Amino acid sequence: MTEAAHGDTASAGREPAAARTAVPLWRKGLIVFLLLVLYVGATAAYILAERRSLAERLQAMDELHQAEEAFKRAALAVSNAMLALRLHGAGPESAAAARPELPYLLEAIERSLSGLPTRYPGLLALGAAAQRRAAGLGPGAADLMELRESLGALARGIDHESVRAREERRAMGREYRERYDRVAVSALALGAAGLLAFGGVAALFFSRLAADLGRLERRAGEIVVGHRGEPLEVTRRDELGSLTRAVNRMAQELAEREREVAIARERRAHREKMLALGTLASRVAHEIGNPLATIAALAQNAGSRAEDVCADCRPDLILEQTQRIAAMTRQIADFAAPGDVAPEPVDLAAVLGALRDFLAFDRDLRGTQIELRVPAQLPPLVVVPGQLSEVLMNLLLLAPGDGGAARPQRIAVEVEVGDGELALRVLGGTAPSEGARMERTRRLVEGMGGRLAAAAAGCELVLPARESAATG
Repeated sequence: MTEAAHGDTASAGREPAAARTAVPLWRKGLIVFLLLVLYVGATAAYILAERRSLAERLQAMDELHQAEEAFKRAALAVSNAMLALRLHGAGPESAAAARPELPYLLEAIERSLSGLPTRYPGLLALGAAAQRRAAGLGPGAADLMELRESLGALARGIDHESVRAREERRAMGREYRERYDRVAVSALALGAAGLLAFGGVAALFFSRLAADLGRLERRAGEIVVGHRGEPLEVTRRDELGSLTRAVNRMAQELAEREREVAIARERRAHREKMLALGTLASRVAHEIGNPLATIAALAQNAGSRAEDVCADCRPDLILEQTQRIAAMTRQIADFAAPGDVAPEPVDLAAVLGALRDFLAFDRDLRGTQIELRVPAQLPPLVVVPGQLSEVLMNLLLLAPGDGGAARPQRIAVEVEVGDGELALRVLGGTAPSEGARMERTRRLVEGMGGRLAAAAAGCELVLPARESAATG
């Protein structure tokens, strides 16, 4: 398999992973922007919720502060009422003396208690009880003592609730400051985390983008100098992934184009070589033909004389060698002459014999004997004669291997007749190496309707017999 074909296979293996739904760069930017907006919105919602909770806590602290002020006013009013009652003493005449002042004192107490919220029902009940005691105050000292006890209970309740409200407000103040600091730190941490996350994602994205662009730049440079290599793995689904696939396609198309150019160059070189060889062979045959005819005529004349005047000259041997030279030049001229481009019945054994005799003059095969193992009866092949000759010549020329390898002493060409097929094996050499000539040979074989495969010590060519083959 050639390098480009291997690249096609590797690219085909990676294509399903790269053929997923494309996500262009502008859509990725939009997604990142939306995620950033969602993150900022979530952070703002959290901070606003915390601020709302802090505002509610601050309002509760203000309510407790107002309650403390109300407690102070109520405690002052109760203290004034109790002081007024103590000034009148504890005798029977004290109740009568204090009765004119009680409505004003109790009104001050009621007015101060009215500023308290309804969550202090105990104090309101104590205040109502003191009002009832004052309203039912009799002339006796016992009623006055009960009124003093009611006011004392109210004073103690006010003091207790005032202390509790003050402690609660202080605790809420400490919690408010701690929570405010926590919200501030959380807002700073969320902002810093979002900034770091966004910066990290942006840095990672652009670093990968730069790395992929650098990889494409290096591959483009390799393609320019002629190195193809393996197709780049497509790991992105955006415009850069499309560019990577385009670079891979460009490399494959350039490799295919280079193969086509190499094959065309090989075909043109073979045609030019055969045309030059045919022209040279025709000229040589023509130039040699006249002297050979003269020599043959003289030898024939000398051998036909009755008297044995030239027995030592061996005119029969001279005539035999001239006929051999004439046959050889005629064979070279016939083999090198351009043939018809239309398919026609061809005798494979005759072509192999002519090719063996012709390649005997090749210096690369000078030390190698070509042995033909061909059955006596072979069905004809309907192919283009020039193409069949080119295929067989390429297989025999590629069989010895590279120049550095040891030349085989013998190359055997075996032909077997199968079911409507002829199997030709070139054994004794090495498997033909890939290249423009081998690619050209493979295409010619496929154009004939056959197939070409490598063997352990050579190659195998299978061609259909008695069937028309397409021209290549």
